[in-house]
Amino acid sequence: MAVHPKDKRYKHLVGKEFDVQLGKCSIYVKIIADESVDQKFGAGAVGVTPGHSFVDFEMGERHKLPVIQVIDEHGNMLIEPYQGLSVAAAREKIVEDFKNDGLLEKIEEIQNNLSLCYRCGTPIEPLVSRQWFIDVNVQLKIKNPKLKKIIGKDMASLKEVATQVVKKGEIKIIPERFDKTYFQWMGNLHDWCISRQIWFGHRIPVWYCVNKVKSQPRKLSEQNSKSLMCGEIIVSISKPKKCLKCGGTKFKQDEDTLDTWFSAGLWTFSTLGWPKKTKDFVRFHPTSVMETGYDILFFWVARMILMSTYLVGQVPFKTVYLHGLVRDKQGRKMSKSLGNGIDPLDMIKKYGADAVRLSLIIGTTPGNDVRLYEEKIAGYRNYVNKIWNIARFVLSTKQIVNSNLKSQISKPQLKTQNLTAADHWILYEFGELLKRVNRNMEHFRFSAVGEDLYEFMWHKFADIYIEAAKIKKKAHQQEILEYVLKTCLVMLHPFIPFVTEKIWGLLQEEANGNADMSKQRFLITTPWIERGEVPFSKTQARAFIKARETHKRQSLTSKERQDIEKYISALESRLANKQFFKNAPKEVIEKEKERLRQAHIKLREP
Repeated sequence: MAVHPKDKRYKHLVGKEFDVQLGKCSIYVKIIADESVDQKFGAGAVGVTPGHSFVDFEMGERHKLPVIQVIDEHGNMLIEPYQGLSVAAAREKIVEDFKNDGLLEKIEEIQNNLSLCYRCGTPIEPLVSRQWFIDVNVQLKIKNPKLKKIIGKDMASLKEVATQVVKKGEIKIIPERFDKTYFQWMGNLHDWCISRQIWFGHRIPVWYCVNKVKSQPRKLSEQNSKSLMCGEIIVSISKPKKCLKCGGTKFKQDEDTLDTWFSAGLWTFSTLGWPKKTKDFVRFHPTSVMETGYDILFFWVARMILMSTYLVGQVPFKTVYLHGLVRDKQGRKMSKSLGNGIDPLDMIKKYGADAVRLSLIIGTTPGNDVRLYEEKIAGYRNYVNKIWNIARFVLSTKQIVNSNLKSQISKPQLKTQNLTAADHWILYEFGELLKRVNRNMEHFRFSAVGEDLYEFMWHKFADIYIEAAKIKKKAHQQEILEYVLKTCLVMLHPFIPFVTEKIWGLLQEEANGNADMSKQRFLITTPWIERGEVPFSKTQARAFIKARETHKRQSLTSKERQDIEKYISALESRLANKQFFKNAPKEVIEKEKERLRQAHIKLREP
């Protein structure tokens, strides 16, 4: 029995031992004091069963209590006189015995925290059993000289190495705030149990010799204690041919499977031919970036670092990019019980894979959850359609294309001279876009890249430059249209690979006169655009946009401008109201912001 060390009611009993008749059972009881006991719960004294509770097991280790198993693997009692009864039946029988012996004072219903099976919902009864563990605290010799230099000593434990490679910057976690989480987990890491009692998984590569011997055996936990078995343990992927201890040839493989995360932890190098030093292993290990959810930073990322640094002597990757969880429109976690999940296959069928991809990227920041709903996906479907329509326009004006463009399809280049102010403006804006895209890509700000490309393609390239090109057609503008489109396709390809690859193929067909497509280059193999190789004048670009804005302002009446300005003022006042921001739903706030943006655009229209 355990009581709190400061509980005055039981202080005189701490350390004493008793023989107690509990129901029909004669048991030995020791009174211990432990700070984990809640004095206000019930009588403030609790029974301690190290063999059937995770909390009690740890308490038992602190107080060196014996671990006694009283329930078997089938949920039946092992002790007399209740042996063979189920746990539920034994409880009823014990209560009956208490009543008969006059030991039952009262019965109360008390809420308790229970571990429930996630499949069938029944309570889980913990049992102590023999398992395979990885010792994460034992000091090991570091063989790799580079790793030894990073750690700063010859000997270190697995968790020390896994901690230091992140602390020393060998592995960078994005966002950085998860460094603290990682270090807390690693600092509290216990020996890792790698055996599981499940049907599927990698079978544990351990074999037991079951050859009968005359001498005293090493007993197996799953064998009858009277069986005379050799019991020699052999670690081998394949079945051993002969026992080195007794010479026997009969073996039984361990029935457990390896922990899922143990198998997954081998991924970065086992898929490359390890333990052989293959060409793929030399080329691709360690890899550059590992992208996964923040919820499995400890389960998978940490395990890969443990396994790779120990077995290979290298970190598995240089950068870990953590994304968030996908939630519904109200920010709730998607679940079957709520019925708020979205099947991506249904959304792809309805809106296309590119629209689904964009909805998961734009508006998402590293380590933060993202809201996904059908209206959002539908909105990006419209954007994909816009890109398709831009390409259709560029292809429709192909008749005035310069024949020199045929050789430029694989790497967009621009040679046009004598540019107009509009040309200078779009190329200036494009050059600025290119700088931002490369800078944000280098820092893993993918949402910012998507937003910049969205703004440029729709509102600058399509709404301004292409509309201007429709009014004043000039032969050299075709080259600019194709150059900007092709380069944007390269930048858009990681985000929307399907429609961009299709458009790229159509551009090649036009440039090569429907020649043999097997010799043409796919967009996915095209080099990334690192810098703009285009001439532009910042002064002329500014002059163009200033003249355009002046023209638009002059085209509006006095009356129209006043109405729009009043509308803008009302929207800005509402959005500046703290109570509105506090109480209004997020989607309403976003709609008001969009209305304000559209009003500003309207103010500039002719």
